[in-house]
Amino acid sequence: MKKFLAMTAALVLTMSLAACGNTEDSSSSKEKKTTTTTAAPADDSAEVSAAEGDDGGEAAAPAESAAEEVPAVEAEAITATPLVYLGFEDTTGLKAVEQTEDVTGLTGANFGIGASSHEIMIAEGQGAVGNSLYIDGKYGVDFDMPEIDDDSYTISFWFNADRVATYGPVVQMGRNIGMASTPSEPVTWINFTKTDWGTDSAAIFPVAWNRNSSIGTEVAADGVWPWIYAMDDMEHGKREWCMVTVVADGKRYTADDGMERIQTKFYINGELMWDANAENMYYQGLSPEIFAGEGNEGHIGINYWDTVYKGFIDELYIYDDALTDGMVKGLFEQGNPPASPVAPALTAAE
Repeated sequence: MKKFLAMTAALVLTMSLAACGNTEDSSSSKEKKTTTTTAAPADDSAEVSAAEGDDGGEAAAPAESAAEEVPAVEAEAITATPLVYLGFEDTTGLKAVEQTEDVTGLTGANFGIGASSHEIMIAEGQGAVGNSLYIDGKYGVDFDMPEIDDDSYTISFWFNADRVATYGPVVQMGRNIGMASTPSEPVTWINFTKTDWGTDSAAIFPVAWNRNSSIGTEVAADGVWPWIYAMDDMEHGKREWCMVTVVADGKRYTADDGMERIQTKFYINGELMWDANAENMYYQGLSPEIFAGEGNEGHIGINYWDTVYKGFIDELYIYDDALTDGMVKGLFEQGNPPASPVAPALTAAE
């Protein structure tokens, strides 16, 4: 993937959206053919901020013709029925899990994931809508992830991160996630995470990084590893509520690396930030057939390799449909999170 990131970085679009908080970074190894960036690594502790200044001179004269403004997207009613909805009002449908040293039959994992006695922590009244899930960095949550038999779907959730490590998962879903790829058992997943794949190794978050080991094997032996983000070299959702949404519309195209992608839109707080398609491809987009198989897994805050997430999660929606721009805006407008949510305390027993 490295050989495509320099080209992607050179074509980055700067968007105006406030960065969310300071950066924390601790990465761990993973069985992955990730080729991240050809640029020299940046100091991950440094904040990425827009340059500001005043040269003391006169203001520039206004242009004779201003660029035409793009009409604001109006919120629309959401007509689709979610395939998965987790509002985290209580612990229904959730299972506490933790990383273990026993990887059992996992051929590509650093850790196993096993049942945990840790309390599932519900933060009452602290979510985007009502209550929310809080993960304290010591456990994760599993949920049922059904099969999606085509490439038209939407994933959306709110988060407020106290800590997220490079490659560490906020939400990760797919099948055979902890396995090394084989021709008979393809590895497919999408991981909402943090990376340093921005311009000049800028830290970016959230990134929807995804994989299908069986796609494009005539070009790359271990498949395709694309990713998509806001293309603004910023971190969103660090100690501030943020809603991330990806919409895959089912239409395939061949990207610059010769491998197939699904046209994908990436939104932050209901606003379209990047549209990966045949006219605007580079390395961005989603792998085909991520969920097209039985045995999908759904993990919140945890995976088989990386530092466990710490922070809030709320309003996780997965639709077997591509929502419109207006529907994504409508989904965002349902939320009204507190500016400074309070994490729940563990019970005395815990």
